[in-house]
Amino acid sequence: MVYKPNINKNQMEEVDKIVKDESERIKVEIFYKTTTTTFQTYDELITFINNEIPIWKKTLTQDDFNQLDNYIKNILHFNNNSQFLNNVRNLLNSMRTFSQRKTIAYSKSPVGKYISRMGDEEAKGFLEYLTKRPILNNQNVLLSEKISGVFYGLLYEKGYVKKKDIQELLESPSFVFDEFQKDYEENIEKLDKKNQIVSQQSDSLEEFIETTKNNTENVINIYRKEWEDRVENLISEKRESIEALELKYTEKLKLKGPTEYWESLSKRYILIGSIWFVVTMLIGLAGGLSIWAIADRIDFGVDQDITNSVQKYLLVAVLISLTFYLLSQSMKICLSQFHLSSDYKEREQITLVYLALLEENKGDGSVSKEDKQIILQSIFSRSESGLIKGDSGPVMPNNMINQIMKKI
Repeated sequence: MVYKPNINKNQMEEVDKIVKDESERIKVEIFYKTTTTTFQTYDELITFINNEIPIWKKTLTQDDFNQLDNYIKNILHFNNNSQFLNNVRNLLNSMRTFSQRKTIAYSKSPVGKYISRMGDEEAKGFLEYLTKRPILNNQNVLLSEKISGVFYGLLYEKGYVKKKDIQELLESPSFVFDEFQKDYEENIEKLDKKNQIVSQQSDSLEEFIETTKNNTENVINIYRKEWEDRVENLISEKRESIEALELKYTEKLKLKGPTEYWESLSKRYILIGSIWFVVTMLIGLAGGLSIWAIADRIDFGVDQDITNSVQKYLLVAVLISLTFYLLSQSMKICLSQFHLSSDYKEREQITLVYLALLEENKGDGSVSKEDKQIILQSIFSRSESGLIKGDSGPVMPNNMINQIMKKI
């Protein structure tokens, strides 16, 4: 029995979409098929039905098969979308119902292949036995064909024969007992041969075990000696490495405190220098404004009183000298702070370089004592304040005031 559809190609796109959507929604799970059955196209559905219907016809009752056959015939032609959708839905629901009842099976499964070799009643009895369904018909009569199917189902379920050989079994039931006898004799013969082999090897087994034991002990002793030597060498290497790490760690701890101290001093002197720079700017601004204000208020015209004129010029000169003196001193202090900050920053960098040398040489003594002495002297040498002791520049009014104040 082959179902042939009668659908126009122009309608195939709509038909394919209906079949795909409905099969994905209903998701038929055919008995003995490990995956859910869905269809992407109408042709795929028709091909599947033509492959399965010979098996299903054997296991379904006449009424159930007539119902399924009617649903299949309804989808072979297309009237309209609504009617075709309803026909496809009825068919898929019917397939799912029969599978849930276990009255149909997948043709490509082992059970389906066995059913294909049986008659209708044998197939029903075979599947009914495997699915634990009632075997008697409505008249409580057990047909002989069903008895044969039940017998095949019993052999299949219990594994009395290889399931792949059920096709040969169906050709001749006597094959089962012949196969049993043949397998029994072959197995007995194999066991006898194995027993003889074991008997022959039992005499040499103890000697083999003793030899193996001695060889194993020798090998173990050799490996033990090699292992002890390796462990001793490893311990010695690790001890030297640990000592080197301890030396390096000790050096790092010694210089950690000074490094942090120099870093803090560098930041501190940078801050103080910045403050003094601002103070210098303020002094210059205040002095300039003061000189400008006084000069603006004093009349520098020709005065008959010489003493009064000298006092005016002297007042301005003193103010200018004082301003330059304060600017000079504040600038010296500012530069001194920046100098000290740079000096401590250099000490910090030299310390980090020294630690990097220790890290590079892994504390193995590659840095000589002389080199260490030179580096440590550079690190811990006395810091200059940065203040200028003398000045060979031109003599300014503030220099005279400075000399007078020093003498005082």
